[in-house]
Amino acid sequence: MNAGLFRTIGSPLLAGLVKVGTSQIAARVYNDMASFFFVLLLALAGAPLAMTMKKPARIFEYPFFMAFAFAAFIVPQALALIRFPGFVEDGSVTAVLIMACFCLISCFLGYQLAPSAVMLNLTSRPIDMNRLFRAGILFIALGYTMINALSTTEAQYSAETGGLTGTATILLFFQLLAYPGFAIALFCALRRPSFTTIAVSIVGVFPLLRDAMVGRRENSTILILTIVMSFFYERHVMPSRLAIAGMLVFSMLAIPATAEYREYANQSNWDAVRQMDLVGGFKRFVSEESTLELRNGAAVIESTRQTGNYQFGKAYWNHIVFRFVPAQLVSMEFKQSLMFDVWDVARASGTETGIQFSRGSTITGMADTFLQFGWLGCLFFAFMGVLFKGMWQASLASNALFARLMYVMTFTSGMRAVTHWTLDFLPGLLYFGIFLGLAGVYAAVPRQRLVGKARPRRVASVGRSQTFANVGRPPISQGSSIRVQP
Repeated sequence: MNAGLFRTIGSPLLAGLVKVGTSQIAARVYNDMASFFFVLLLALAGAPLAMTMKKPARIFEYPFFMAFAFAAFIVPQALALIRFPGFVEDGSVTAVLIMACFCLISCFLGYQLAPSAVMLNLTSRPIDMNRLFRAGILFIALGYTMINALSTTEAQYSAETGGLTGTATILLFFQLLAYPGFAIALFCALRRPSFTTIAVSIVGVFPLLRDAMVGRRENSTILILTIVMSFFYERHVMPSRLAIAGMLVFSMLAIPATAEYREYANQSNWDAVRQMDLVGGFKRFVSEESTLELRNGAAVIESTRQTGNYQFGKAYWNHIVFRFVPAQLVSMEFKQSLMFDVWDVARASGTETGIQFSRGSTITGMADTFLQFGWLGCLFFAFMGVLFKGMWQASLASNALFARLMYVMTFTSGMRAVTHWTLDFLPGLLYFGIFLGLAGVYAAVPRQRLVGKARPRRVASVGRSQTFANVGRPPISQGSSIRVQP
């Protein structure tokens, strides 16, 4: 009787208690692990920023500005995600934090590799400033032309993704030339100030200001960095420690308020903008459940580990095709035939296992690199480190205006790889490489004009950052080398 009663009541009750106890222990272990990797991430991001406070010019180097991006964007989201995992499992929270640590470490590992001598030689040729300035004017004019055309073109949106499609995508493609156009004009104005160069710079900044005013984070970042880095390269104006610390704090407070700002900006309600409580909004962001890109990233990692459907870089090729092959000219069928048939997280706005994301939200670079190569996906950040190391050292040469322009334009692509996804990095690099390359070819000083003139020679490196002596500089390119102490 007692044995039967135990089998009927006691055994299920004991099994339930064991199950609950086990789940609580597992949850505590996961929380402890998540907390550990959060503290590790905090240290990995904080140490480079502390080094930057000692030498502020380091903020322009790849691993240090990536640490800035992780600290401003990922760290607050990680804190909120640990407290509110939402639709993802606790183990996936830990996994995305581990991947974040791997990616940030990879930024530093890749930056230790020696840059290509070919890159240094190709990007440090003298430039005819007059011809380069004309190319900048052309880019700005094309940007304005595309803006006017877009205003009279009926926007078509994809039923699948909600993004622009049709003629508007081509116009938008060339509208982005306003950004390198403004950069070229500003570099020319700082190097050879005149009424014309200054006036063109002022005219060229308006399309960028328009994008920044509506709350586009990447566009705002490009505008600020173009101005700051132009003064750094051409006038050797170093960023202040206070400015770096202030921008970090402002970024952490402003990013969660982006959606609210965009709503007010679209309504031209600037009184409401002035009354926005950034500190209060940040407190609510970390203390209440809200939309988190890092939660989306954890869901993608969770889904990929469950299905085992790694894409092995296919999505990188798809994004290049999507960006540079116009379906309006070659047909959508032909364009689709060039692409691999893999799960498109952005188009589906969700994972392969059925988890849906808020429209317009992203998944972070931790998730899309994991979707491509698993834990080894973090090496993509090391690959970017090699590229940025080469461009950075090349940009310190006296005649490396092309390298400086490329570095400024791709700077935010590195940050976008953290906040959005790495899939946009290669298309962005190709875009600016193609158009700035064409401008560089047009403005390059013919080699026969360099006969009899000493070329800039590389001098001994100072610590980790190589510098170039400003020796025998052709008068047509009046830049100067930059010496950055480690």
